[in-house]
Amino acid sequence: EEMVEPAVNGTKNVIIAAAEAKVRRVVFTSSIGAVYMDPNKG
Repeated sequence: EEMVEPAVNGTKNVIIAAAEAKVRRVVFTSSIGAVYMDPNKG
C-alpha cells in the first residue's frame, strides 16, 4: 500500500497535467516489478 498509493497519485497527476496542457494522448506503460519485486528472485 505504501508503494502503490504514490504510484497511483503520480499517474493521476500526470494525466491531470496532460489534460490541462491539452495533450491528446498519453502512453502509459508499467510493470509489476516497478511496484513489487520479490527479493528472493533477484
